[in-house]
Amino acid sequence: MAGPTWLSALPTALVAVFWVVGPGLLVLRACGVRGITAWGLSPLVSTAVVSSSAVLTPLVGVRWGPWVPLGVAVVLALLGGLFRAFVARRPAGSALHRGWRTALRSWAPGRRIRASLARLRAPKGRFAKRPEPMTTAMPQVWRTSAQRAGTDGRRAGVAAAAGVVVAAGLAWWTVVLGFGPVDALSSTYDGVFHYNAVAHILQSGDASSLTLGSLTNPSSAVALYPRAGTTSCRWSRCCRAAGSRSPPT
Repeated sequence: MAGPTWLSALPTALVAVFWVVGPGLLVLRACGVRGITAWGLSPLVSTAVVSSSAVLTPLVGVRWGPWVPLGVAVVLALLGGLFRAFVARRPAGSALHRGWRTALRSWAPGRRIRASLARLRAPKGRFAKRPEPMTTAMPQVWRTSAQRAGTDGRRAGVAAAAGVVVAAGLAWWTVVLGFGPVDALSSTYDGVFHYNAVAHILQSGDASSLTLGSLTNPSSAVALYPRAGTTSCRWSRCCRAAGSRSPPT
């Protein structure tokens, strides 16, 4: 019987892709972000959702599991959808339709605070400066992000997809060369720690960055270790296909 191959690790990699993209894409789509922007930002939002939920669950005495980041993502998506619905019900001339920065600038208490700060910062007496003469602004050549808003277009989608395919291929090749045989534990630098980190998360249900550093030095007062990638790897291993022995990445 043939042993496992790197191709047999593909289901695990696809599960990891889901955890890197899925939660963030759900939140961004609910908040109205579309196109390449949503897909490009989804890994950042997913990492924030997964890692922050892992830190918060031990504080409330809850065992961390896959339902925790999914639940957090659903709650954030609902809040984003409700905010979009609230903005849609505002009058057409409302500042909310022009972005949250414009809305904050037009907020009456905010205007009063800014006016007070401006008066405090304004020099007085002999230190006061005369107003500088107005200059003619240069003509605008490049479009702003608001002017570029809209559909991405076919060319942008094809270019983004091609970039993702090339990056995925290079990443896969790097992993294969770095880990060596798929049916053996990796002996590369720092590999032992991450194997133990994944095993610790699987057994204890504690994936917090505030405690994971205690694996290397249990007596240390500082146990902080950034492990967003290890957290995603933990659920990739939980949901992987039966019989796969691919090492965590």
